Amino acid sequence: MKWLRNIDRSDWLILGIYGFIILNLQFWGEWLEEDWDFWSKDTRYLFFNICCVEVVKQLTMVVLIVFYVVPAYFNKKRYAVAFGLIILILLIARIVDPYILPYTSEPLQPDLAANLFWGILNNGETISFPCFLLLAKSFYQSQVAMLALQKEQKETELKVLQAQVDPHFLFNNLNILDILIERDPQRAREFTRKLSSLYRYMIRHKDDEIVPLTTEWAFCQDYIYLITQRFNGLFPVESSIDEAEMDQYFIPPASLQTLLENITKHNAALPQSPVHTRIEIADDYLMVSNEFRPKKEVQDSTGTGLRNLAARIALLTDKQLEYRIDNEMFTVQLPLVKQI
Repeated sequence: MKWLRNIDRSDWLILGIYGFIILNLQFWGEWLEEDWDFWSKDTRYLFFNICCVEVVKQLTMVVLIVFYVVPAYFNKKRYAVAFGLIILILLIARIVDPYILPYTSEPLQPDLAANLFWGILNNGETISFPCFLLLAKSFYQSQVAMLALQKEQKETELKVLQAQVDPHFLFNNLNILDILIERDPQRAREFTRKLSSLYRYMIRHKDDEIVPLTTEWAFCQDYIYLITQRFNGLFPVESSIDEAEMDQYFIPPASLQTLLENITKHNAALPQSPVHTRIEIADDYLMVSNEFRPKKEVQDSTGTGLRNLAARIALLTDKQLEYRIDNEMFTVQLPLVKQI
């Protein structure tokens, strides 16, 4: 009887209220119909020997079906067994009716099959409302618990993905700094200052799910400077968006930087043929398009940047990071979170 201990207080309260209402409806209905004295022998018999027994019978059926049959069989997809047990419970209730309620129940004979059939239907109709109410409550509670679990899992996954961004970002930019220190110490110092500013941004927003697009755009201005300095203008970036348009949007931190980094990592640019990039907003998406000139081999690539960004976007917006290659242009569509 372990399943009985799993019934919580609110379920018992619902059963108690239902039993109280049904008891009163049956008693007062019968009492008014018979027009007996208020507390005569007949009314006492009606209350204790008929109405109370009927209510206990109904509550017993409800408890067995809702708290035993449904969790043990129906929820485990053993539908045939669950349906059979429900019919059996309703059938037993009809069979015992003449013994527990001899003055109000029809005898099983002579038409046994018809009496059993209609008894099953009547019992099922009688307990349908409390069964529905309790099952709806159980379903609602399970959905709330599932949503809470999904939210917790979502937040955990997001934190893991965010933690992967920082070392990925640092790894790539330290390689850039290493090259500049040897070639041009002055540019290396400026690069270090910009890199420090970028990393302050990363540390400040490392636990944020989203940041204003204006904040992300200001962060990327320093990153675009680093790209320009390292590649001598081989990866020019143009933008057709303004601050007024950006004010209404939010974006995962360092997501635009990830897309720009991807362009320099995977495309081959030459002095006579630079790789142009354009950034714009269209239909609540940030569109980043670049000329598609893929390298034959990509060195120092961990392969985590774009995958992590796509996973973060999916967790935050329930939309997908989309990309396509059209007319030798590689376009990434990054869903934006719109301010409400």
